Amino acid sequence: MATRLRARRARALFLWRSLLPGGVERTAITLVDHLQAAGWSFFLGLLEPHGDFHAWTQHPRRLLYPRWGPRTARQEENLAFALRAIPRLGWYAVRAQALVNRVRPDLFFTHSGVDVLVAGALARRRGAVWIARVGSDAFADISEKHPWGRPVFKRFLSLAYRRPDHIVAASEGLRRRLTEDLRVPASRVSVIPNPVDVARIQEEARRPPAEYATGDFVVGVGRLTSNKGFDLLIRAAARLFRSERPIRLIILGDGEEREPLRELAHELGIAHLVSLPGYEPSPWRVMSRALALVAPSRQEGFSNVIVEAMACGAPILATDCHGPREIVNA
Repeated sequence: MATRLRARRARALFLWRSLLPGGVERTAITLVDHLQAAGWSFFLGLLEPHGDFHAWTQHPRRLLYPRWGPRTARQEENLAFALRAIPRLGWYAVRAQALVNRVRPDLFFTHSGVDVLVAGALARRRGAVWIARVGSDAFADISEKHPWGRPVFKRFLSLAYRRPDHIVAASEGLRRRLTEDLRVPASRVSVIPNPVDVARIQEEARRPPAEYATGDFVVGVGRLTSNKGFDLLIRAAARLFRSERPIRLIILGDGEEREPLRELAHELGIAHLVSLPGYEPSPWRVMSRALALVAPSRQEGFSNVIVEAMACGAPILATDCHGPREIVNA
C-alpha cells in the first residue's frame, strides 16, 4: 500500500453522507481539523446538501459538498434503509464519482453507512487505495429487525465489506464481527477508535449550563432511535422511583422515538421527571454537571458519547455491547 501512495501526489478524500447534528458528525469535523501529514492534502466530501458547515471547521477549504439535490432526514443506518433508497444510491454514486474526479485522491476513505459503502464501490477510483470505516454493527441491527433475511443480509454484507482494500473498525467487537461472521480477511482489518477533541470538549464543559441542567440529574445523549435504548433508561428510572427515590432524567437528542419516549414516561407515571429538550449543540456543559452519563444502547459500535463524558469527568453507566464494553473496562 505504501508504494502505491508514494507513487503520486498524496491527496486523501473522506466520503461522508452528510453532516447532520450528532456524534458521528463531530468525528468528521475532528478529522478535518486535526489530520496533518507532510505532503498530504485532506478533503471531506459530503453526498447530501444539509446547509453550510464551513463555519464548523478550522479548515473550510477542505470541506466539499453539493449545493442542491435530494436529501434525507436522519434515519437509522441499516440495510433496509439503504435498500429502500435505490434512487438515492444512484445520486450518491454520481456525486462520489464527481468528488473523485475533482480531488483525484490517492486515498479514498468511505464512512457513514452501507449506502456510502455501495457508492464507493460504484465510483471509479482511478487507482486510489480504498479504506472503509465501520463504526456500527449493521449485521446485528438488520438481523434483529429482519431475522427472516439473516442469511441474505450476511451474504450481502460479506461481499460489500470485502470490496475495500482495507477496513478500519471502531472497536475490537466490530473487528470480530467482520472477520469471524462476515469472513473479511483479518489482514485487511485494523482497529482505530474514533478521534475525540478532548481540549475542545473540556473547554465547552466549562461554559455556563443550559437552563434545564440544574439540580441532581442523570443524562443520556444520542439520536432518539430504538437502537439507542432510551426506553430502557426510562423504564429503569421508573423502577428506581417506585423502589427507592425519584431521579430526574435529561435525554438530549432528536429523532423518530421522541414522541414514543414521551408517551412511555406518561404511561409509567414519571413524565414530570423526564426532560427531552432536543438536540444540544454543546452537550458537554450538561454532561459535566450530571450525576452520571447513561448509555443504554442495544448496539453500539464505539460510543463517542462515553469518551466525551469521561473527558468531562462524568461517571458512566452503559449497557454491555461492542464499544461500551471495551471503553468502560479500559
